[in-house]
Amino acid sequence: MGSKKTIIYVGGFELPDKNGAAQRVVANGKIFRALGYNVVFCGVDKAISDSVDLMATEAKHFDFTCYATPYPKSKGAWLKTLSQSGEVKRLITDRYKGDVAAVICYNHPAIAQWHIRALCRRHGAKYIADVTEWYESSGGGLLFGLVKWFDTTLRMRLMHRLVDALITTSSIITEFYARTRHIPIVELPTLYDKEAIHINRIETTPSVVHASRWIYAGSPFNAGRLDRKRENIKDRLDAVVILAARLNEEATPVALTIYGVTIDDYLKAFPEHEDMLKRHSAQILFCGNKPHKEILNSLQQSDFSIFFRKKSRLTEAGFPSKLAESISCGTPVITNYLGNLKSYKDNVPGLFLVDFSDMDKCVSMTKEILNMDKASFAKIKAACLETQAFDYRNYITRVKKFLDDMGLS
Repeated sequence: MGSKKTIIYVGGFELPDKNGAAQRVVANGKIFRALGYNVVFCGVDKAISDSVDLMATEAKHFDFTCYATPYPKSKGAWLKTLSQSGEVKRLITDRYKGDVAAVICYNHPAIAQWHIRALCRRHGAKYIADVTEWYESSGGGLLFGLVKWFDTTLRMRLMHRLVDALITTSSIITEFYARTRHIPIVELPTLYDKEAIHINRIETTPSVVHASRWIYAGSPFNAGRLDRKRENIKDRLDAVVILAARLNEEATPVALTIYGVTIDDYLKAFPEHEDMLKRHSAQILFCGNKPHKEILNSLQQSDFSIFFRKKSRLTEAGFPSKLAESISCGTPVITNYLGNLKSYKDNVPGLFLVDFSDMDKCVSMTKEILNMDKASFAKIKAACLETQAFDYRNYITRVKKFLDDMGLS
């Protein structure tokens, strides 16, 4: 192990567990910590003002030292986030001066990454990118779309080709960069700490015999930035809602609980569903944003989690954290065929793939899943709970080789 011990992880994650990004980087941080590194996080916080000094935000989460910058709310703040790296510079040149082994940029803006790369060069640190998305540029107006397109293109086509190493989340991104750069690359799905989940686990009783308890948790779209054709919707929550309504109408009882979006926001995107939601108000419940712990409790008490995603560069390039979290909680998943999930189908218990592009076929396939006997379902739930497929400890050896290839361990 080299003499430098600190890894700085920077990006748009909201600690301790306010978004999926936070859950990913914390699990990765636990791997680096297990390999002997001091991991420091610099994320964002929507609750702090622009005048708050970085050092005043220091906090401990999961025994990591964490800092936060204000979430950009104005055009000027967004421009600063996209183009500057002053807060990271303070950590490298002041707080952890002489001890920074690497800086990991999680889906970080391109120009800001350029500055971080220069800082890493001057201070003998490795510059690493954690790439989990290939963002679309639609929605939010012409200016927003142009800025998003420019940043994404510069990031994916240039900056990630200048890194010392890459962390990816899908074979599509891995293969995209491996074709042109012979650098260390490690592919990690979104991981979790199984032991921490088990500590807070709530014992549940399968209820497939009665109404099947389903949960959706996520941010399917930004209600303020929907384009006219609704092309920039990542999760097809509308298809989940239609499926649940159809099943209830065809005497296959389903109780769907939705977290992360209110019914008002949903109807902004799909106003044509108002009558359907009124008819099924007892079976389809919108809960909006709730604390992560509450969502985990609901997830553990559910029979299935469910999400559908349209096939696009964005969804094909990423990995659904919903899948890893649900399986880690012992709850099977119903989702659709996505390129990156096929390699997990045979190795992950409780992963059910259906085709939502044909709703009649989707209803039929889902009925087959729900018609399994109670004993078989209980075995699948137990297998989900026992699998280590998404536990961070299962990836320590892989990450150690990654660090060895960089000359860091």
